[in-house]
Amino acid sequence: MTTDELLDNYILTGSRAFNCHTDESDYDIVVPLSTFNEQLKLYPNYTWTYFEVKHNKVENKDGYEQTIWGPLCAIAKYTDEQNKTINLFAYDDDIYDDIKPLFHRLNFLMNLRENLDERDIRLDHFTEIIQQVGITHFNK
Repeated sequence: MTTDELLDNYILTGSRAFNCHTDESDYDIVVPLSTFNEQLKLYPNYTWTYFEVKHNKVENKDGYEQTIWGPLCAIAKYTDEQNKTINLFAYDDDIYDDIKPLFHRLNFLMNLRENLDERDIRLDHFTEIIQQVGITHFNK
């Protein structure tokens, strides 16, 4: 699936969805785990950075840790054929449809906030809202 197809069919979040991105900003896309796995098969020659999810903490060798993403299964990072940096956030297929509206709500509420161009302020708002809309503590 191309990046445009991912953007047409799944949920863009992050700075691009919050209308505060730069030309260099990456694309954060929330997908079901089956789509995530298909992307791995389709683009085996791309450089993928794998993250390991343990007890709802996401960690990699670079020290990235995130506990606010709720029941996340996996994250991958790659550069597509148009040199765009893509971050895929995968959720189990059986909860994807239930968590999808929460991400739409997150994006909507983030767009109501001010000073999102300042990364620290944006992250503070994001952390507050992702918990408020129920993603962090999502339980089907």
